[in-house]
Amino acid sequence: MKKPFKIPGERQFEIVINATDRGVPSVPTITSIKIQVLSDGHPPYFDPTTGTTEFKEHHAPAYFERTPARISHKYSSGCDEIIYSIIEGDDEGFFFIDKNVLRLHKPLDYESKPDDPKYVLKIAATNPDGKQGDSSILELTVKIVDENDCSPEFVKKSYAAGISVGDKPGKIILQFLAIDQDKGDRVTYALLEDTMTADDSLKSHMKDIKMTAAGELVLNFFPDNTMHGYFSFQIVANDNASHSDTADVRVYVIADSNRHNFLFDNHKTFIDDNKLKIEEIFTKYIGYNCNVEEIMMEGYSYTQELNQTSVIAFFIDANESLPVENGVTELQGSGDSELVGVEDNPEFSPQNHRMESRRGSKNPIFDDIENEKEWSSVEYSPDINMNEEKNPNFSFGPPTTNVPTTELLINEKAKEIKGEFKKYTLYWVNSTPEDKSTDNGEDQSALTQTVLIVVSALLATLVLLLLATFFFKIRSYNRRLEALSQTKFGSQDSGLNRVNMNVPNTNQHALEGSNPVWNEELGNEDNIR
Repeated sequence: MKKPFKIPGERQFEIVINATDRGVPSVPTITSIKIQVLSDGHPPYFDPTTGTTEFKEHHAPAYFERTPARISHKYSSGCDEIIYSIIEGDDEGFFFIDKNVLRLHKPLDYESKPDDPKYVLKIAATNPDGKQGDSSILELTVKIVDENDCSPEFVKKSYAAGISVGDKPGKIILQFLAIDQDKGDRVTYALLEDTMTADDSLKSHMKDIKMTAAGELVLNFFPDNTMHGYFSFQIVANDNASHSDTADVRVYVIADSNRHNFLFDNHKTFIDDNKLKIEEIFTKYIGYNCNVEEIMMEGYSYTQELNQTSVIAFFIDANESLPVENGVTELQGSGDSELVGVEDNPEFSPQNHRMESRRGSKNPIFDDIENEKEWSSVEYSPDINMNEEKNPNFSFGPPTTNVPTTELLINEKAKEIKGEFKKYTLYWVNSTPEDKSTDNGEDQSALTQTVLIVVSALLATLVLLLLATFFFKIRSYNRRLEALSQTKFGSQDSGLNRVNMNVPNTNQHALEGSNPVWNEELGNEDNIR
């Protein structure tokens, strides 16, 4: 060596030596010598210090042992041993490093990180002495490549919808939704026609229920009064990889008496997002399967800065497979609508019984109690079990005695339902009198106060306008009176036009009586000669 090595780049050299003798002809011999410059303790470094690689999801770890991403590095000496370690980003223990190769302990799952399907690893490189430099850490981004391995799943496994007299062809009965967690996977829907069954009055229209690829169930006939029962069939959702899921559907012929109108003090968009939760809560507390048929925006609420939304729903008795009449699901009704067992009323049947509210409310289930005296005559009997699960014969029937008051049911059930909704920031405003008096009292008081303030302000403005008008009008009248009280020029008779009083060179404009010439009462003689 002529001088020490100071270059940080190449650390390995190959020297070619050519030896030739002096014979004729000369015979050369060529050989090469590799010279490796040993490290003097400088730490290894990455160049560049960032990188990106990809792994497919759901593959066995052995697959990644063959062709995983290779970690680029440069170091001070080619013969030094480099030690790699993952120091950050692998809390779940998916990765490890074999020499300079990144491998997997277990397969990755794209769906476990749908919002950000990647891992950011920090890999450190050290020499046997444990030295590290500023460039000894590599930030490696590992992206997970999604594969079409998930099946679409319906948000509900069974659906129910209603059609009624007056519906026209083209009406969208239901909008189905199946969620596929695979990225970019398209879900299409179809009706399985071989699964279609219907009541006798509906069999001629079994092919008139259509399904679009976008998941819309469309009505293609006019329902009439002769139809009853329901259609029953299955639908299927398929993705691009032939994965599928099925759901059961029933389309009932329902009447207006089967529909219930629930009012919520929430925006329609929020109600749409919580449709399944509303169905779940009503089903839990009322005891029949709730199906939300339509969601409509009602108007602006003065008590809260929210739009009020009307939810139209109907209930299905799973045991009878029939829509429930308005009165059967009543937690609140009129004073003469009590609860009895079927054994006490043999003429009662779910098919023909209809309970109507005496008040004619659209939703008598949760209306206010207008007259507390109506309930005073109803007596409670401990012999009747109010739990439908334990007493299957429990139902509504004609008026009888020895039954619990429905007011008690309202105070218990409606409070519980309203409290359950509040857990999900759903504000159901159809409530019992007690709830309304306690929960809405402040709102009503605030509304009344606002109205009174506005009316008072209007009255005060009118009073000020009247006072101003009175002041200016009186001032105008006073000016006119003052002007009228002054003597106008020529307003008094000067006698200029009197007969036989034409006297020249007299003061014609003097006040009457000031010039004796004009005094006719003196009797001036006219016999002057």
